[in-house]
Amino acid sequence: MKDKAFFFFAWQGTRQRSSPSSVTIQSLTAAQRNGDFSGTATPVKDPATGVPYTGNIIPPGKVDPVVKNILNAYLPLPNSGNNLVITQNRNSEDDQYTGRGDWQLTSNNRLSGRYFDDDNFFQRPFAAPDGFYAANFFRNRSFSIRDTHVFSPNFTMTFSAGWSKFRRVQEPQAPGLKTLQSFGVKAPQSITTSFFPGIRFLANPAFQLFSGGGLEQTPASPGFHATGIYVRGKA
Repeated sequence: MKDKAFFFFAWQGTRQRSSPSSVTIQSLTAAQRNGDFSGTATPVKDPATGVPYTGNIIPPGKVDPVVKNILNAYLPLPNSGNNLVITQNRNSEDDQYTGRGDWQLTSNNRLSGRYFDDDNFFQRPFAAPDGFYAANFFRNRSFSIRDTHVFSPNFTMTFSAGWSKFRRVQEPQAPGLKTLQSFGVKAPQSITTSFFPGIRFLANPAFQLFSGGGLEQTPASPGFHATGIYVRGKA
């Protein structure tokens, strides 16, 4: 193997730990969770009739128990006036692996191969209560092999083949993740795992319980290539 083979391997690891940063979002007070919006200037209307509720107070029978269950489970009470101050981080981890080998099989034949793998994980934060984020995982892999053969002083052929695959998975995270059925939603579900779809309330006050949608992408592509070089001429 002396003077005929060469091997190379490298690894690079990156760990990023960000200090928590504060984000302010709007929340609902204890009174508002029970239908009492008398402290807000915006009229609250009955969605069935369009008529404003007297005194901006929603009757107890009009408050959806499913909504109350979700709010009590996931949306903390305000901790700064009518706002909720939360902390977020953007932690990430990345590992890259590279390998290469070259073999001089004969004086006329050379074989080489390369492998690359990049694994990246990070937390994607949202303007939502603590514990709501999307766990993202990216993996990029590729492999290639090349064979170069000198058939004669005038003719050389190179054959190469490769394969690459990219994978991205995004998994929404929620504190104490529960199914919608556990909150009282009576609707058929197409998936059996615990999955929080996300809720956005854009009125005033506005808030969201959201951590991104579930996502998985796995495209892959092979490749083949051949090149011939023929030299003809006179010195």
